[in-house]
Amino acid sequence: MATTTTPRANNTAFEPFEKRSPTVFPKLEEVEQRKRRWCSPKVWAIVLMVVGSLTAILGILYGTALPAYVNSAVDDEVVHCSDSDVSKQSYVDPYGDCDDCSPYYVSVYMLNATNAEDYLATNAKLQVREMGPYVYRRREIKMDVSLSDDASTVTYKTYTYHTFVVDQSCDGCSESDEIVSFDTGYFSVIAATGGEYNLLKAVAQSSFLANKSLSVVNEVDFILVRIRN
Repeated sequence: MATTTTPRANNTAFEPFEKRSPTVFPKLEEVEQRKRRWCSPKVWAIVLMVVGSLTAILGILYGTALPAYVNSAVDDEVVHCSDSDVSKQSYVDPYGDCDDCSPYYVSVYMLNATNAEDYLATNAKLQVREMGPYVYRRREIKMDVSLSDDASTVTYKTYTYHTFVVDQSCDGCSESDEIVSFDTGYFSVIAATGGEYNLLKAVAQSSFLANKSLSVVNEVDFILVRIRN
């Protein structure tokens, strides 16, 4: 008995939708092609042309635009004077009474030692009291003002003085007030020599060492010790 087999029909409807499984690693041929592509002289020529063009553009900007910008910024900051400018009242007397002037006031506070005699005589505790403010108006006038030929330099002399302002000073304060204060310069010298005794000793020795004998120097030391005690 003969048997026949029916040929299996191929399902061609799904063939267009079949996809190949992706490969995780690229083929060796693809890697070599990419290397050859980046290492080709044509690619390097294009890269060098782009870099050269950018360098040329930056050089042109640096040589033309940047100096012009710097010069413009400097010109904006520099003041150019003329004869009319240096003769203005606001320039000659900036702290004066003109419309463009700005009055300048100085406030002074003083420490007054109220028991200076007792402090020196009996070594009592020093009592001080702050006095002020004593307000003075400053005037700073430019004289003999002259401008150079190229208008780059102004030369002048300055005369400065202060005027006491009563209505802005403390109540009852006047220029004739007597204030007992400290001689800061003398205190600085004392601190530098290590005390008042050392200062007096140095002054006395310098006065006698040149022409006197050692006995005179010892006598000076004895006198200073008595003064100290």
